[in-house]
Amino acid sequence: GKEHTYPHADPLLKRFNKKYVNPNFKGMNMYQAINERIAQGYTGKTAIRKDAVRFLSLILSGSHDRMKEIEKSPETMDAWLQENLKFMRDEFGIDNLVRFTLHMDERTPHIHAIVVPLTADGRLSAKEIVGDKKKLKEFQNRYGQKMARFGLERGELESKNTHTTTAAFYKEVEKTRKEVENLDLERIKYISP
Repeated sequence: GKEHTYPHADPLLKRFNKKYVNPNFKGMNMYQAINERIAQGYTGKTAIRKDAVRFLSLILSGSHDRMKEIEKSPETMDAWLQENLKFMRDEFGIDNLVRFTLHMDERTPHIHAIVVPLTADGRLSAKEIVGDKKKLKEFQNRYGQKMARFGLERGELESKNTHTTTAAFYKEVEKTRKEVENLDLERIKYISP
């Protein structure tokens, strides 16, 4: 239930982060806010399964270069932020949006949003909210359309790229750093341009 930051975040830039708190969950940690939203909105007739998805964690951003351009203009950055907030409210409903935080303390500006997947009729169903691959693609398409006015484009369709977790990425970075530190420079021959 504790909020946290990533080790690669710059503590000096943390003061530029912005939290938009849903008044229904003010003063609550994330775990409490999620449980409170479920208590408020769940109208299912059966107990919630122990393995039920209780929240969705979404990251809203764009390419590093374009986000840094957006960041240069406070007006554009604010407009981008407000458009993201409106998009999330329209997609999931304001009551289901328990966290919405702009992160400026990492390399690329981005938003973390936490959504409780309650349906309009009060069921807890991530499957219905997020759906299958087709429904997720449609969601990404809608997001891309809303962000087009900021010079952002939807990611590549049907990409064969696979997701790398943050932990796996930094493990690979550390491995490469150690390899570079241990290079035998005497064995490397100079190659002219």
